[in-house]
Amino acid sequence: MHHHSHHHHNILDHHHKLETHITLGTDSYHQKGWRLTAHKYYDSDKRDDHSSYVFIHKDHKECQTWKLEKEGDHWRISLRDDNYGQKGWHLTAHRYLNKDKRDDHSTNLCLHKEKKEGQLFDITLDHETGLYRIQLATDDYHQKRWSLTAHRHYDHDKRDDDSTFVCLHKDHKDGQLWHIHKV
Repeated sequence: MHHHSHHHHNILDHHHKLETHITLGTDSYHQKGWRLTAHKYYDSDKRDDHSSYVFIHKDHKECQTWKLEKEGDHWRISLRDDNYGQKGWHLTAHRYLNKDKRDDHSTNLCLHKEKKEGQLFDITLDHETGLYRIQLATDDYHQKRWSLTAHRHYDHDKRDDDSTFVCLHKDHKDGQLWHIHKV
């Protein structure tokens, strides 16, 4: 059977490891095309000595490459570039510190130096749009199936005019479909 053009190809098929850019695919808060990244530039970026908060940035030269690695049926996501000494740090979301908790239904996403603190994600293709939903695969802090989400709703979501902190959100909302581009 032939695939028609509206069937989007899943770039995760047949890969166990790939290097990618992860970009917001929907126009949530006019942030379409903003790219996932992590710095330790502002005080608000720093979580502690071994972790920092993750955001999307409008300017692509500020952006980073992420390594996706298959582990069982899930994916581990880590930073590929050595920006601010965070190469190999792992994507995760802990509801541990007060500042981790965005609200009752969402948690600020961070990068953690320790692999054991990193988490596994499910990445599924949305066939209508060709974009991907990235959800927590484990039940850490009771966040299983919470989705990577980019909202500029609260003041503390706004990192600056050109960047927004990213969270894991319990509910299905706009701002949760991502373009994953192999580099």
